[in-house]
Amino acid sequence: MARFDIYSNHGSNQKKVPFLLDVQSNVISGLTTRIVIPLRPLSLFSSVSLPADLFPLISIDGTDYFLDTPQLGAIPLIAVAAYVDFAEGTMLDSPEQGRFTRIVLRLHVTIPAGTDLALAQRQHHAAHEKCYVANSVNFPILCEPVIEFSA
Repeated sequence: MARFDIYSNHGSNQKKVPFLLDVQSNVISGLTTRIVIPLRPLSLFSSVSLPADLFPLISIDGTDYFLDTPQLGAIPLIAVAAYVDFAEGTMLDSPEQGRFTRIVLRLHVTIPAGTDLALAQRQHHAAHEKCYVANSVNFPILCEPVIEFSA
């Protein structure tokens, strides 16, 4: 996402807020969120007089939208639409004890179309590196994620 770019909203409220305007300074980087202003269809508020200095109008493909500036807020860069994981463990079974020697997590993550796939992969890797469970056991826990876009 880049400052002053307009993006389609893939969130649950996309009918009322079909677009988001990114207003986060390029000086701030490394965060997992972006500051955005919702763009709402003017047609939904035709009976209300909106102050132009607080709610500027933007036309996209012939439709007027207003910047709902008071609703400015942060959104996550990656929204997960679906998540399924399958764990497979290798176990040492001996008369004295049984214990795991290795776990492989085969994850299937679905993200909305248009999401930055490389960023999703980096964030997943960073989360696994900081995982309390994976860092607390005496055997390796490996991740083999498959990240794909929703239809």
